[in-house]
Amino acid sequence: MYIHQRQVWPHFHWNQETITRQLASVRHQQGRLLGRLGKCSQDTANRDINDLLTRCILKKDPGGGRSTSYSINHPSKTGGDHQA
Repeated sequence: MYIHQRQVWPHFHWNQETITRQLASVRHQQGRLLGRLGKCSQDTANRDINDLLTRCILKKDPGGGRSTSYSINHPSKTGGDHQA
């Protein structure tokens, strides 16, 4: 179920402390993932990035060339089946 499908949606509120703690955990995990990608071979990094692109977790940013960059693909922008 998506959050906007819940009956309490018009009265939605959150606990800032809980969200801050969860975001800190996600950022820590993201940093660990990026650190691991930096330590692996180029072939392994390419394989893993292509896998994340195929699964629509990452998206390639405009531009490219030698300075290719990627962003996390947010479910609301992909129509993905991520549920709350």
